[in-house]
Amino acid sequence: MEPLYIDFSRRMKASKVRMIIYMLVGLCVIADGIYQIAGDRGPFHVSIGILLLIVGPLYLLLVWLSPKWKWYVKVDGSTIEYKLQIGKLRRYEWDGIKKVNVTDSGITIEVGDGKKEIIGLGTFGKKDRAPIREAISGFAKEKGVLAEG
Repeated sequence: MEPLYIDFSRRMKASKVRMIIYMLVGLCVIADGIYQIAGDRGPFHVSIGILLLIVGPLYLLLVWLSPKWKWYVKVDGSTIEYKLQIGKLRRYEWDGIKKVNVTDSGITIEVGDGKKEIIGLGTFGKKDRAPIREAISGFAKEKGVLAEG
């Protein structure tokens, strides 16, 4: 079997123009928060302004950090490795895997101690899910791991 590596982070990167637009939106949210507080139009507007002053910087932080996230799936003869959520890198050695269940919406991996891990693939298109399913099924058969689905 040929090793598989799909880098989803490349597909999720926005162009420079979009990033500038996203940053401008965040700055507009912050400016509106300042306007709501400084406008002296009542307590409701002050509370909305405070909320906008909290949400605006968080939005800017998210826009700034999102290109730096690395989301990928790697399947080869020794491991299944993936990072599909923020900060969660998972790696499973084929020697420690007892059973693999491959479905359209995801892959369930059962390791030696009975722990099950679900790799959710429902958010990806069919063209992205198919090679992942095929690679995991193929390597499971190669390694003698019980593969269902």
